[in-house]
Amino acid sequence: MLPTITTRACGSICKGPDGSAAAHDRGTARAIAAATKAADRARHEKSLQATIDLELANTQALHALLTTAKTEVICVSGVGNNTFFYGEDLPELLLTKIRLMQKYRNRKPHIPADTMWLPAPGTTWPKFD
Repeated sequence: MLPTITTRACGSICKGPDGSAAAHDRGTARAIAAATKAADRARHEKSLQATIDLELANTQALHALLTTAKTEVICVSGVGNNTFFYGEDLPELLLTKIRLMQKYRNRKPHIPADTMWLPAPGTTWPKFD
């Protein structure tokens, strides 16, 4: 059976998934969408804060392991940080990470739209003809 299509006084044609008249007022539709967005944002924010808590706990545990273990648990480089090894300053870097995560945890995430498309400093994009 096909759903019923209803014409409202406002002139819009509305139908619900069960064939009943759906919300036809644009204001009502916007309010429903805004409430859904707000609920989604709250759910995502809660998930983000839980993820930050887990990351902080993991980083603190790694720092404790590196500073209290009697054996080496990870290879570090005396030269410094590079692509393949962390430097001997890894415990200090972990403390900096913890400090920054705690400081900025309540800021709204934001990645500028052009971030992924910026050339490296001192370079230009190649020209293709």
